[in-house]
Amino acid sequence: MGRVSRTLFKLLLLLLVLASLLFITPLHEGKPLLNWSQVAWPTLPTPALPAAPIQAEPTAPVTVYRWRDAHGVWQYGSTPPTDGSAYESRTVETTANAALFPPVAPRTAGKTEAAAPAPAPSAAPSPYSLDAVKQLFDDARKLRDQGNARQQAADEL
Repeated sequence: MGRVSRTLFKLLLLLLVLASLLFITPLHEGKPLLNWSQVAWPTLPTPALPAAPIQAEPTAPVTVYRWRDAHGVWQYGSTPPTDGSAYESRTVETTANAALFPPVAPRTAGKTEAAAPAPAPSAAPSPYSLDAVKQLFDDARKLRDQGNARQQAADEL
């Protein structure tokens, strides 16, 4: 393998020297064939992101039906079983969200509030402070507990 890697290294060195000659050696009218100003990364247009849909009104709760089929397997559906099997129905709130978000102040029509000035960089708390890390873990525990509660509610369906 040593001989192959030495040969590849020599080949790459030769290609580098030849490529650099295109920028150095004067060819046409005393100018080199390539100029560093001609070397640039291609630019791609930035795609426009679609606007997030705004939901005007919260969606209505959904009724979910649960029953056991002939093989004893739980079945779920948006309509009750048609074969006359015994079923349970549950109403599921579809506007609930698993993520904890800070409360947002309500907007009033026609009024615009001035944004609060940003704190000076020296006044900003460090994200690595003991209090910030403790708060992060507390928020993570709340999310975990909320997810467990949701899973338990889904299992009870």
